[in-house]
Amino acid sequence: MSSVTAESIAASHTSAHNKGKKTSPVWAHTREPLEHEDQELLYCSYCELNDKPHGAKTASSMTKHIHSMHKTVIIELGVSKSQEVVRQQLKSIYR
Repeated sequence: MSSVTAESIAASHTSAHNKGKKTSPVWAHTREPLEHEDQELLYCSYCELNDKPHGAKTASSMTKHIHSMHKTVIIELGVSKSQEVVRQQLKSIYR
């Protein structure tokens, strides 16, 4: 497995080439492209040693790749903003 931390992933994803926010939990399992790779993609952290690493623009594509090729990797789902609002409302109701 990779020794990349969540902080280093978050810092690397603030680069200029990422136009939109990468909020899906799957992006924590990616790395920035190397100089010779497509700069529009993020690459699977677990394929680094392969001759042909997997790159993707979409979270769903990267998720499918990780689920099929790296079956031991668990992608923890985050809580959406709306889910957090509902949780807070339920807490206030059932205190």
